[in-house]
Amino acid sequence: MINLYNYILHRFSVLISNIFIFKTVSVYNFLINFSIGKYKYSKYGIKLLNQDNFENTYKFCLGAAYGYYYSNYIKQIKKKFIFLDIGANIGLYSCLASKNNNCEFIYAFEPIKKINNIAKKNFILNNVNGNALDKGIYKKNTIKHIYFNPSHTGMSSLLKKNNKNFKNKIACKFINYKKLNKVLTNRSINYLVKIDVEGLEIIVVKELIKSKMFNFVSSIFIEISNPKDLKFLKNKLKKLKFNLVGPFDKQFTKDYLFIRQ
Repeated sequence: MINLYNYILHRFSVLISNIFIFKTVSVYNFLINFSIGKYKYSKYGIKLLNQDNFENTYKFCLGAAYGYYYSNYIKQIKKKFIFLDIGANIGLYSCLASKNNNCEFIYAFEPIKKINNIAKKNFILNNVNGNALDKGIYKKNTIKHIYFNPSHTGMSSLLKKNNKNFKNKIACKFINYKKLNKVLTNRSINYLVKIDVEGLEIIVVKELIKSKMFNFVSSIFIEISNPKDLKFLKNKLKKLKFNLVGPFDKQFTKDYLFIRQ
């Protein structure tokens, strides 16, 4: 009964919030707050474990602030794939990928243990077939401090210059491409890759290129905030037959989808 109530509330909240063009996220989040139990339905249609309503990343995931460009792309994939989610946070896109019946397995990397534990619980809520690993990808196997913002966990980063006002530092594990090779399956199967690592995009892409699985990657979706990094990665990936296909309209975050031609 609880799940039925929460789902009906979700559908009602979607309907009402879509009436409001500029406040759609806030309206949805206000209405869905009347859910019962330990979870709420995100506007994307997946279940998310209840969190502090003042945590911005959670609110954005709940109210679909990131738009539907990539979720729609994942939904239309017609051949079997493995989803590689680097910088998974609470596992939003991993859970969305799992809803495609062609998704065979998910590897989600989220080095902050507190956030990783939430991702694991979201995996259970959504019956995700995959692993949420408490590790990040870096150029060597090491332990490094992440500057952690508890009010906006998605902005947590290794880069201090991006987080000079953050007081919390958390020691996290990182692995390089050699260790990544041992984690991932050896199967020759299509990979979809999503990267959201707050300034470390170049490092992560370079490690992926050196990994065994890279030959099977069909698309890479990356958040890139620095224009210089975008130019570098665009040229780097183009040499490897990946073309930038969008989105080209204004987005909530600076995300880019590269597809292998």
